[in-house]
Amino acid sequence: MADERSTVSGLVRASTGFGVDLYRRLGAGDENLVLSPSSVAAVLAMVLAGARGVTASEIGAALRSDLPAGRLAEAAGTLEAALAERAAADELELRISNAVWAQAGLRLRPELVDLLTGAFRAGVHQADFEADPESGRRAINHLVAEQTAGRIAGLFAPGSLTSDTRLVLTNAIYLEARWLEAFDPAETRPEAFHLLDGERAEVDMLHREASMRYAEGEGWRAVELPYRGGRLAMDVILPEAGTFAALQDGLDADRLGEALGRLRPRPVRLALPKFTFDSDHDLRRPLTELGVRTAFTGSADFSGITGDARLRVDQVVQRAHVEVDERGTTAAAATGAGMVLVSMPAPVSPLELRVDRPFLFLVRDVDSGLVLFLGRVTRPG
Repeated sequence: MADERSTVSGLVRASTGFGVDLYRRLGAGDENLVLSPSSVAAVLAMVLAGARGVTASEIGAALRSDLPAGRLAEAAGTLEAALAERAAADELELRISNAVWAQAGLRLRPELVDLLTGAFRAGVHQADFEADPESGRRAINHLVAEQTAGRIAGLFAPGSLTSDTRLVLTNAIYLEARWLEAFDPAETRPEAFHLLDGERAEVDMLHREASMRYAEGEGWRAVELPYRGGRLAMDVILPEAGTFAALQDGLDADRLGEALGRLRPRPVRLALPKFTFDSDHDLRRPLTELGVRTAFTGSADFSGITGDARLRVDQVVQRAHVEVDERGTTAAAATGAGMVLVSMPAPVSPLELRVDRPFLFLVRDVDSGLVLFLGRVTRPG
């Protein structure tokens, strides 16, 4: 049991590092962005189960894991199951779904199927990509839409799967979580939000005064908003005016961990914008920059998948959605790989935290530290 806890803890640290690495490589643009690092990591862990040699080494290194593929899969499955159990106990809706879509007639190695269906509880499906790739694409997208309550309606774009597609691996995550303490809609009012280009936009701003976990450091302030049950939370990190790019560019797992580790309860008067948006990510370039190179080439070794077909990864894509309002958060993401609490201090006056300029946010499991969603809001809407 102690070994299992240690393995899962190590997996969470690795996943956080991988997630921040991936976020930074998605670009320093000025658009809103939301990413589910845990969803990408789950798909790569499934891919890793069938990889061998250099192909496997590169994927493992990008995931910051030196665990054998089987142990990584088991740890990931244990963590997913624990998250779902805690969410259900806290009356939150959290669905994590994995699926395998294989070309009809493609003989997958039995040990791979056992690992995917056991550790990842993946559903195994068949599609005739060779004869009708669009029908297969629509079936995959339909299942992902069901798994994400319609928030992710088209993971794979028309024409993205072809007659050469032989295997598609997907992970879908859907979260609908109410705040532990809701914002009063009567307090929501339009206020100014300062954009990166110096302009101002009018946004609907949520207001609440309460005891919250708060922290500050050189150039930043942070606050944590727990969901019902207190074991899942959203953390908001607000850079000083004019330093958003510098904070984002310097973000790494250690700095993120240090900031979250400083959070302590204190009275806060918070103003936070409502926001909702979607992000689409083509992850091939950022994954290649993280060292996953061979998997995308003809030299890829996926002999652990099937013995009678040479496979390579053709694409890794993710679509994600996030919505924050008075009641809580709705967030969803789907990733696909196609192969072709602390006692209170003495009473003090509440400090004011106005989140009226671009900020970072993350949704995480407080118990384990796993980051489910990570992103930035530069223009609420």
